[in-house]
Amino acid sequence: MRGGGRAGCAVRHAGPERSGRAAGQYAPAGLAEHREQDLDAAIAALWDEAHERALARVDVVEEAVAALLAGGLDRDLAERARREAHKLAGSLGTFGMPEGTDHARALERRLEEGAAPRDAPALADRVAALRGVVERGPARTPVTAAPVGPRDVALVGVPSPRVAAPRQGTQSSQTRSRSGMPSTRISSG
Repeated sequence: MRGGGRAGCAVRHAGPERSGRAAGQYAPAGLAEHREQDLDAAIAALWDEAHERALARVDVVEEAVAALLAGGLDRDLAERARREAHKLAGSLGTFGMPEGTDHARALERRLEEGAAPRDAPALADRVAALRGVVERGPARTPVTAAPVGPRDVALVGVPSPRVAAPRQGTQSSQTRSRSGMPSTRISSG
């Protein structure tokens, strides 16, 4: 497990080279939550910087759809709008807005295929939904302790013979962590 762990869990550090602690000492349970809050704050700051660019990209796609509605979408504007939709699809996914990514990808594909005037009403709906997602921005939910479940748990320092037999539908694999400690990963489907 690398640096963190789940909120509410003690994190065993591999050695003094990573944390300044002696090997085997435990970090406070709130450390992982603090790191997650720092990450959320950094992502929020990045979105604050990217928000205006995202809106400008939506403007270009809207301009293309408006031209299509009026019956005069030229090739250059269609290509520019396709590129902006492509950039939006990637950046919105990065910021945790999959709905925006879906709308942007659909717009990108339709523009790439050569949107026709008959496509304009559906594209207008898509671009309006895309603007709504960008204006709302990523959900900023408070950090709460994540439940630890059987989906994907790494047991560092526990060799696989000491792990109980996996339940039906789970898999277990023996590896070594970066610190060289034995690590057993248990995953369920």
